[in-house]
Amino acid sequence: MRQLARSGVALTLALAVVGCSAAGDGSPAGSGPGERTAVTSCGRTLTFAAPPERAVTLDQSSTETLPALGLADRMAGTSNLKTKVAKEYRDAYADVPVLSPEVLTSE
Repeated sequence: MRQLARSGVALTLALAVVGCSAAGDGSPAGSGPGERTAVTSCGRTLTFAAPPERAVTLDQSSTETLPALGLADRMAGTSNLKTKVAKEYRDAYADVPVLSPEVLTSE
């Protein structure tokens, strides 16, 4: 369970880094087979060998964002649901395990 939580924290960090990174020239870096992707954010460059295979969402907005992006099949779990999941994402969300009804910690 700790490994799953650590993976979720790592993914959340990666998504946060991508979310606040500077816009590029429109062409994704490392978009070819076997290429690494580098993201610069807050003065740091992070390099990833591949997109994440599994994800744990830690709040309501990311729980709805992943299905909206067509990534519900990559969701390993979720937590901290404060309200009902939006109607258009309920079917995709139904198969996602709720790891904690409150904030999921790395403990």
